Amino acid sequence: DVDNTGFAATWLGSKLAEFQGLQASNTDRILEVVESLGTSDAPKPLYYYGGE
Repeated sequence: DVDNTGFAATWLGSKLAEFQGLQASNTDRILEVVESLGTSDAPKPLYYYGGE
């Protein structure tokens, strides 16, 4: 039981990390598309301004 629980937790953790990574890359792609459209009034992330 202990082994199965550890495996499940590890698998779930890796799937969560994978999903979060996909979300992050999707957000980056959306930002790239918005910026490439030249919509200068679109909100820019903080790092775009050399964020603090």
